[in-house]
Amino acid sequence: MKTKNTFITLLLTFLFSIQLYSQKVETVRLEVEKEIPGETFSDNKFEVDFWVQAENFSTIDPENTELLELKDDTGKNLLEVHEKAVKEYEKETERLAKEGHYRFSTRTEGFIQPDQWKKMWDTLGFKATIRSQMVVPSPKASKVHVKMKVGYTYASKGDEKSTTITINSLANEPTVKLLDTSITLSNNSSMTYKENKYIFYSFPETKTPVAITRIEPVTQNLKTTEKETQVNNKPNEFLVKQGDDTKPITIKVYYQEVEKKSLFIDKWISLGL
Repeated sequence: MKTKNTFITLLLTFLFSIQLYSQKVETVRLEVEKEIPGETFSDNKFEVDFWVQAENFSTIDPENTELLELKDDTGKNLLEVHEKAVKEYEKETERLAKEGHYRFSTRTEGFIQPDQWKKMWDTLGFKATIRSQMVVPSPKASKVHVKMKVGYTYASKGDEKSTTITINSLANEPTVKLLDTSITLSNNSSMTYKENKYIFYSFPETKTPVAITRIEPVTQNLKTTEKETQVNNKPNEFLVKQGDDTKPITIKVYYQEVEKKSLFIDKWISLGL
């Protein structure tokens, strides 16, 4: 009887764990666009957004993230069809280039682009997207099965630490060393304030080995820029006045150590077509 009760307890614990697991991933958007025959700029498009709950989430770990399966309920393997279509598209692009014709855009990205996944600042987790502009489910399909391993890092419990970094010239060489890791800073945005242009430099989250909590300017011109503009930077970015990006600057980076973790998305999604 004791053995039986133990088995029932373990079974209930397992079922409860499955229930908890299922609550961690929610499908929040589905888009299917079918190619219109004869339309020049028409294409096949399949896109799904998930909201993923992850405690103390810091950033995605691309090296530990992989789309394992994507099939509809007719048996069509969208992952294999996408990869085949990409090869054919690239082959045709190369043929057109030899004839002097060039495509205006490309559709050869993989199904998952973790660098583009969005951290949900107001909630505990992130938004993960799988996307293809090459393939859609079968017209007879009613649902699609997604199986994906998602690697991410989370901030471990511990005191905030800091390190000081000096950069000789952001304009010429925006690569820094952070805890023995070489990181190329991003400068994808800028702003104009009182006729002066300012550039936002940031540490790419998926390339950074820690969770940056804030960046403090040390060099006086950076302090002046922060005071004049009064911009609320994101924790992983700082603002530089154009012209100062050619001069040596020093910043103090505050951070928390992170640990690696992974979860699995394993869901059937209704197409609703």
